[in-house]
Amino acid sequence: MNGLKIIRTKCNFTIGEIADILNVSRQLVSAWENSRKEISAKRLRQLSEFFGIDECFFGEITEEQKQQLDEKAMFLFRYHDKDIFKYKPDKTVKDISRVMVYFRNNEETSLSEEYNKLKKQQEDTIERIDSFIGKKLGHMESEMMRITNYTKIYGDFAGLIESIDEQKPHLKVPYRFEIIDVLDAMRLAFGLLDEETVSGYRKSEYFVGRDNDHIFKLAEAIRNHWLPIEDYHEKLRANFGKNLPPKNNNPLPSVEV
Repeated sequence: MNGLKIIRTKCNFTIGEIADILNVSRQLVSAWENSRKEISAKRLRQLSEFFGIDECFFGEITEEQKQQLDEKAMFLFRYHDKDIFKYKPDKTVKDISRVMVYFRNNEETSLSEEYNKLKKQQEDTIERIDSFIGKKLGHMESEMMRITNYTKIYGDFAGLIESIDEQKPHLKVPYRFEIIDVLDAMRLAFGLLDEETVSGYRKSEYFVGRDNDHIFKLAEAIRNHWLPIEDYHEKLRANFGKNLPPKNNNPLPSVEV
């Protein structure tokens, strides 16, 4: 496995950016990563100084060396308006104990690629909501009712999500998981989530994470409330029209009348 490619991806650089930093061609960097060419001593020195890690990690590396990369602390920098990482803190840092450290174990996808993927999911979700609320029903009043009802639901839920930011910093994560648990309970109660999946959930010792016991209890309470309502309306629908008065076959009066 190629160390340069792993380090570049972990540190959130593109091949083009590495090429610009070293003042070499992109084709040469690509050749290094694909082991078609060896990195010269001069370029190894430059890479080592720039990233803050030993030269031995930029060629073909062993599983043991890869594990060392995974376990080595990384430090956040800004480069061309994006987050990048190095294996050394900024020179201006005086107390390293007060600096946030990171451990990025995904060498397949860069941070920017992950970010762009999530932004696409965000755009798709917004488009999905807009398409659902604005679904054409062929009748203006029906569409107005749909917009009124579902805008209310989505709006209230958006308010609940926004309330996460109003929590104290140490309560934001557990508060968010509480909301997720309630949603999972509703999905489980309505058959949109299977029990096996919920059984696999585990909260940590700090009460953070999905709580399967809590979800099962909430789902049971929701079912107990919903099933009688569902049963009533199903029966009402089945009996609809049975007790109506006989149909009047007399012709309607004319427009003039």
